[in-house]
This record gives sequence, C-alpha cells and structure tokens, in this order.
Amino acid sequence: MAARTRRMVAVWRVLRQPFVLPAAAAGLHECKWEHIDLDVLGCVLCGQVHACADGRCAHTEEVEDGVVCKLSGVVVRNKLFVETEFVSHVNLMDFVAPQNVFNEETAGADVRSIVHTLLCSETAKTLYLRAIIAHMVRSRGRLKAAGHLGLACAEVLGGCVEALRLRPFGAARRSALVKPVAKEIARVMKTLVHNFGMPLKEGEVQSVTVGLLYLMRKGVAFEDIAVLPAVEELSAFLPSESMLAGFFDIKSRTITESENRVKFALRSATRERLCAAGFGTQETVVY
Repeated sequence: MAARTRRMVAVWRVLRQPFVLPAAAAGLHECKWEHIDLDVLGCVLCGQVHACADGRCAHTEEVEDGVVCKLSGVVVRNKLFVETEFVSHVNLMDFVAPQNVFNEETAGADVRSIVHTLLCSETAKTLYLRAIIAHMVRSRGRLKAAGHLGLACAEVLGGCVEALRLRPFGAARRSALVKPVAKEIARVMKTLVHNFGMPLKEGEVQSVTVGLLYLMRKGVAFEDIAVLPAVEELSAFLPSESMLAGFFDIKSRTITESENRVKFALRSATRERLCAAGFGTQETVVY
C-alpha cells in the first residue's frame, strides 16, 4: 500500500472510530463499504480496508474489455487477446465509422426523465420515508433493548412525524430542480463528447446521467474550473446509492464508472481548453 494511501486510511480510521465490530470480525460478517479513495474502500463496521489490485479483489466480474472489482467499479485487469484472435484477411474497406455516438435530440428528454425519476417519483418518496424511519429506529434502539418496546414504537412514530415536519420531502423544490439540473448534465455530457472525445453510446445515456447526477452532490473540478457544478441539495434529495440496484435497476458502480469516464476524458485537458469549451470557475450552484 502506497504511503499516500496509508495516510488516507489512517485519517479515515481516526474519523470513523470506534468501530462496532473488532478487526478480528473481518470475513465473519457482511461488510458495509464506503469509499476512502477511488480504488480504496473501508468497512464502517469493522474497519477492514480493501485496496483494489489484480488478484487481491475477491469480488470481481468480467466485462467486455477487462475484469472489474464489484466493490469499487475499478478495472483491475485488462483483457489480453491471444495471437489467434487476430485475423489478417478481414476486409475493412467498406467500414464507415458512425458520426453520432448518441442522439442529442432525444438525449435531453431522456436525461430529464431519469433525473425526475430519482428525485420526484413515488419510489424516491418511499425511499425517503424509509430512510427517516430507519434513522429514528436506530436512535430509539436503546428503548427496545431495555424492554420498552411499546414506548420505543411510540417514540419512533412521533419522531418520524417530527422529522417529516422539520425535513419534509419537498416535492415542489425537487420538481424545480429537475429542469436546470437535467439541462446542466446534458450540456456537460455533450461538451465532454464533442470537445474531449468521451465515448458515449445511445444506450449509455442513462448510466452516465445517473453518475453525473450523483457527482453533482459535490461537483467535479479541474483545479479551479468547474466541469460539473455542485448542487448541495442533491445530497439530501437523492436516494442512497445502495438502493439504486434494488429499486431502480441501476448498478451502484455506475457512479464510479461515470467518474472514471469524466477523468479519462479530461486526462489531457488544460485550463485554456476547459474555458474555451464553456466551463467556468468552481462554485456551488443554487437554482
């Protein structure tokens, strides 16, 4: 493990301690992972750390061009093609590369639909209520442990009502965010494709939209140039990443994959190119 990574892990441990389970419990329970770095994760229950490396990742899956760690979404091994897969007599004379990787006319509507689903749908509202109930149940767990089950239930229900009064679902505010956020995501997507060569097929618009939407919680910047603005309200409004697969049929690693796409597209970017493409100074956007 590199010195930089060791320092990050040490800071994370200080912030997360004390852990519910001892270090010896690693492997005896289902770890609850959170990102420390792009390819480094830590279990918030026992403190175990997973750093991605070829042969070290226990949970992987094979994709079209390599092997991906299921925990982080990082490619840990590229696929190597054997010599026999090369065919010298293939005729490519009639091949014409497609000019448009995705339909920009319909992409805007697709992006708005996806953003609306994650912010304003009935499923989003259900998950929001579940999150509040789960929080109140955890905070009142001591009463149940002491045998006061009836009092615990009453406090949970009363607490949920109070929590919803202080922090309502905010349907009107969520609806107001859909159009400007979707417009910004579509603009960034189009700019990255045309100005920085980010590959994007029509069928990938949903996954990239979801990834960019979650990245907007903190934004994406290159030095002091905002590539994707930060919208802090999204941190409170978006469903938990762990719920994406079960309720929206969206893989949670989509967010990491989108971040990788953006970083790869901007690997050779300069301040001049970013400014020329229309990106501005980093700031938190309030719509």
